[in-house]
Amino acid sequence: IAGSDGSFQSLPFLGLSLGVDALKEKTRELFRDPRFGKVLRVKGIIEEAGHFWQLNATPDSFHAEPSDDGRPALLVIGMGLDEDAVNLLLTGTRPEHHIL
Repeated sequence: IAGSDGSFQSLPFLGLSLGVDALKEKTRELFRDPRFGKVLRVKGIIEEAGHFWQLNATPDSFHAEPSDDGRPALLVIGMGLDEDAVNLLLTGTRPEHHIL
């Protein structure tokens, strides 16, 4: 998931309760604000009003199209990502970190 050495990272989000328009605004913020790290792509499936949408966003584009897939999941891909900041933006909460 994390690459502190400058490698690519993927942050998964399951079951987000964001609609297409809300997610479009949040992805714009992810690409624009350096506090999240260098976000390269956001992709996945979301559910809105009982319909599923396949999303693919880059800094230059945002595409949403109907999907038959019924497993909402979103992936934020980039480098030097701040998991806490991204999680707070997309879910409204900070992730729990457990130390074993």
